Amino acid sequence: CHDTIENHGVTGKGELLEVHAAVNHAQCSEYVRIALTWFFFSMTLGGCLLSLYFPSMTPAFVETTTDFIGMFCWCGIAWWMVTEIHALCRLLY
Repeated sequence: CHDTIENHGVTGKGELLEVHAAVNHAQCSEYVRIALTWFFFSMTLGGCLLSLYFPSMTPAFVETTTDFIGMFCWCGIAWWMVTEIHALCRLLY
């Protein structure tokens, strides 16, 4: 939680404070996460399409970057599968 004690306390008059700061922070971080996700998706898709259809025009760093992102993605999928299998095994035994 990134808000302060003042957002959860009371004023001197016994009134509860509003939590606008926490709500605004959550909405802002959600929008930033969505924007970054779409940005990286668009750049990866563009790089893949560029290297697929125009291999002679594609710089070497584009192919290296998309290969790295692909490996990173597969590592994340493998990590997720291992954690799910581990959770299932803990549930069964």
